[in-house]
Amino acid sequence: MSVNEIYNNHEYVPKFVKFNNKNILKNKFSDNRINLVTNLNVDGNICESDIAFSFVESSKKVNLDLNLIPVDYFHSDFLNENNKKIIDNLADLINRSDEVFLINCNWKYITTTSSFAYFLSKLTDKENIIFFHYDAWGKNKTFLDQISTHFTKSKFLMCQNNLLDKKFLNKIKSRLLLLPVVCDYNNIEKNYPTSSEVNLGFLGSQDVFLRIVWLSQIKHKYNDLYIEDLNKNEKSLKKMMDFYKKFKNFNLSLNFSSRNKVDRLVVGRVFESIAHRHVLLEEKNPSIDLFLLEYLNFIPINNVNEVLLINDFFIKNQNIFKQIIKKNIHLTNKYFNAKFFWDTLRKFIN
Repeated sequence: MSVNEIYNNHEYVPKFVKFNNKNILKNKFSDNRINLVTNLNVDGNICESDIAFSFVESSKKVNLDLNLIPVDYFHSDFLNENNKKIIDNLADLINRSDEVFLINCNWKYITTTSSFAYFLSKLTDKENIIFFHYDAWGKNKTFLDQISTHFTKSKFLMCQNNLLDKKFLNKIKSRLLLLPVVCDYNNIEKNYPTSSEVNLGFLGSQDVFLRIVWLSQIKHKYNDLYIEDLNKNEKSLKKMMDFYKKFKNFNLSLNFSSRNKVDRLVVGRVFESIAHRHVLLEEKNPSIDLFLLEYLNFIPINNVNEVLLINDFFIKNQNIFKQIIKKNIHLTNKYFNAKFFWDTLRKFIN
């Protein structure tokens, strides 16, 4: 069987789609307006949430009326009377409304802050509340479990379930939706790679020891490696869009799944790479099989030598390289796009 036949004859339905179908298969679309309660700063720029940014930009792609509710005070442990009044008003709005409220739980804290804990204490447990959590560090198990205990009707939206213990997962399984990070925005095609030649690169922060070691070794042996840092202190809408423009400079995307010695996580860069028509080199990661298949949709890597060998292989075998991209375009058109994301969520709401 030829390479073309291998890639063209495999119709893949991702596991997350099968998981979600148990909860939403017979549901109709909800027409209720969706509100996004997330950490925004005063001028409307995303200040610490890539996920909220992806919600905002993808909703524009499908002309969804996504109403933003900024809550820059949820990170604070300083709870004064003025903050209490603001939180009381927000909780009252949610408690009285039939609209849908997506509430960001994407904090990098082991327990809730005083502000967020106070907010939760004022909320009524309702089916039109969806707590979403796409955390990249896995520190939030404690307060997620607390939320699931006190909110037995509210729902959960997550990217993966590998960090959830079985007791917690069983508690929320019937009201849990698993969806990838949606990277689909207006004019995304302008940021597709400008060259069809194989070019290895890495986009992201370089403040993790493992990344520093890998990247320095690769750079030492492969001078053409493209590297661009992401300044986590500048996550405004404009800065994030400028960051996406960097994807046009290469097309073989290196990503690291390790967050510590144990956890391997599926992070947003996986879906950003696929969406921008790159071939993904992903550090060995069992959790990614919720979304992608090894060698069909991405290439697993275990060490620096493998990265260099695969890069060299693709330079010499561009037909396979192009077939993986072609397969992922098909996958994106079916499952990893704004319409699929918001249609699925609207079914889940109902």
